[in-house]
Amino acid sequence: MKIVFLLFCFSLNALALAETETVSIFWNTADFLNNNKTEVLIEIRNSGDSYFRTKKILDSQTKKTIKGSGTPWAIKRGEHYYFNMLYSDDNNYIIAKNNQFKKPVWTDKMIGSVPENIKQKLDASNDLLNSVITSDSKLVHYKSETKKQILRLSESLNTEAIFINKYLSTWKPMRIVQLRSLDKSWG
Repeated sequence: MKIVFLLFCFSLNALALAETETVSIFWNTADFLNNNKTEVLIEIRNSGDSYFRTKKILDSQTKKTIKGSGTPWAIKRGEHYYFNMLYSDDNNYIIAKNNQFKKPVWTDKMIGSVPENIKQKLDASNDLLNSVITSDSKLVHYKSETKKQILRLSESLNTEAIFINKYLSTWKPMRIVQLRSLDKSWG
């Protein structure tokens, strides 16, 4: 009985260790641009092909949770960079749209400005990407993939601009009906 319990404890400990991984964290944009990274351990909650969610960020020396660390701007995991979606205007818009623009409250002017604001940022990102000149094959591939993502975002932005124009031209009491019809088409 004691042997089975010890094996169970060892297997739980092995599972907990398998979730911990060393990564580089960039706390803000300046850290990323200056390659000022902090090596930490993360516990992964879940992951997919193009994302992962962290459970905890741990100090790599003490293995204790870093208190008051805030939210990282980006994480380098292996050879790939993952950017925090909390910092994305597009993500803020989607969250507001899913909450029917009520929590937090978005004015018509705020809603109407979303496509132009995001378009300006996409254009600036594209310009910045075009200014990067490299012969490194990994960077060339990364640049190509990023350009594809910018193109996909631009296409989805055009679809959202059509939705926003239709939404804003709808009489306010009927807007909820329009948002509910979206829920049914997604579900």
